[in-house]
Amino acid sequence: VTRNTGYDPDPDYEVYLYKSSGYTGYARLTQTAAIPTCNLNISFNAKVYAWDNYSGAWAGAEVRIEYLDDSNISLGKTRICQISYDCPWAAAPDCHHIQVSDSMWHEYNFNLLDELTNIPAVNPNDVAKIKITLNAEVAHC
Repeated sequence: VTRNTGYDPDPDYEVYLYKSSGYTGYARLTQTAAIPTCNLNISFNAKVYAWDNYSGAWAGAEVRIEYLDDSNISLGKTRICQISYDCPWAAAPDCHHIQVSDSMWHEYNFNLLDELTNIPAVNPNDVAKIKITLNAEVAHC
């Protein structure tokens, strides 16, 4: 994990998270924040890229927004990701899976309450916190 101003063309700092495909594991950076309501707008820029050249292996990179209750129990998540072949990450009733098709910088803007309509397993009234995770993961089977 490194921090610098040269990753995105804008003048502020960005974080670069990298996980080598040589070993099974992950590199992860998280932040949790209490929210007063799910009727909040969230926006960020992200460049998400995953690749693995090994047979029987997979890689995934994501910006994950996880919806937590008062006890920090995960209720569901939004996953903005790029995955390689055989990566097990997929959409589910508790996961909105947004697949990124390139390795360019993109701006993401959405309202959390609107986003939760894509995740039927999550009741917006139960969400007390969100956890933002930058995650790079590889597995060799």
